[in-house]
Amino acid sequence: MLRFGSLLLFCIASLLACESRASDLEIDKQRSIFRVQVAATGHSFEVELKDYVAKISLDSEGQVDSATFSFAPQALDSGNKKRDRKMLQWLDEKSYPKIGFVLQEVRNVDGGTLGIGTLTLYGQSRAIEVPFELTTEGEVSRLSGRATIDYRDFGLEVISLLFVRVKPVLEVRFELVGSFAASTR
Repeated sequence: MLRFGSLLLFCIASLLACESRASDLEIDKQRSIFRVQVAATGHSFEVELKDYVAKISLDSEGQVDSATFSFAPQALDSGNKKRDRKMLQWLDEKSYPKIGFVLQEVRNVDGGTLGIGTLTLYGQSRAIEVPFELTTEGEVSRLSGRATIDYRDFGLEVISLLFVRVKPVLEVRFELVGSFAASTR
């Protein structure tokens, strides 16, 4: 009887341990995107993020619990090397070698999900809101969202070259694709 009781206690403890586990998104960078839409006088272009470090975790109920996202400015690629060099100078990448976001709160609003966190850009940290959606089909999960950022809020000057002016409001879009792996906390 003691043996059965020990086995039962072990099973209950194991179940409780499984319920308290969180999951981390193992991101497939080949299938994921992170792009910034830039509008300028007479034209627009996209800047793609080529490399980054991200950690997205779910709580035991399957909701996004924590997220950090960072990258070096050199990982931004507009498809135009000359423009990229100017962008890195403008971002002063030598003084500010990292751009990052840290999630601080998640709210359910109007049928959607809103992430509230701190974006650090050009040495300045500001609160931003990021509407996002998490979907899962089979083993594949997608965390997608978008945010609008005014780079003047971070102390960056409006870019003007001759008759071209880059509008200060940037549209950031992302879709992080991967699978969630259980991990203990």
